[in-house]
Amino acid sequence: MALSSPGIGSGLDVNAIVNQLVALERRPIQQLQAQASGLQTRISAYARVRADLAGLQDAASRLLPAACSTPACGAHAASIPPTTTP
Repeated sequence: MALSSPGIGSGLDVNAIVNQLVALERRPIQQLQAQASGLQTRISAYARVRADLAGLQDAASRLLPAACSTPACGAHAASIPPTTTP
């Protein structure tokens, strides 16, 4: 019984074939990693927007009492919900 190795004498570049197969197997993982990175970027952007909106709401709530000194304006101010911090 003779031992043989694939590719020897056949002209096949076994290393190149194996490397291509490994690269093909990695492709779905790389796509998922890129997708996860994109989602993380979007989450960070939403967090920045949320923080900016909270700051704007806080600043507006501090300005409203200073600008409204009449009873009619005070009734309007009561309809604005208080700010909460997460």
